Amino acid sequence: MDCNDSDGSSWAVPGEAMDLVIIEIDSVSDLAWSAPTELGGTVAGVAYDTLRSSDPSDFISADCVESAGVDTASSDSTLPPSGSVFAYLVRAVNGCPAGGSL
Repeated sequence: MDCNDSDGSSWAVPGEAMDLVIIEIDSVSDLAWSAPTELGGTVAGVAYDTLRSSDPSDFISADCVESAGVDTASSDSTLPPSGSVFAYLVRAVNGCPAGGSL
């Protein structure tokens, strides 16, 4: 069943982005990941949100590093406070409403 009648490139909510890798070079964190195996639509209809949190159990109040990125990479030049780390979450999004019925 189609989840968004106005967007033919999306028919289901995408699966999870996979295999996140973070490499820090010159105080910039470069992030890369694999696309979900279930895109829920065409490749052109999928985008990625990259979120950063100082608490890995709380991404509700996370900072947005990139919204609707078109590739499977992102960069973050913000450094964590001394003695702490950042956790990242990458979510795949498309034209389906979040939690939309399928």
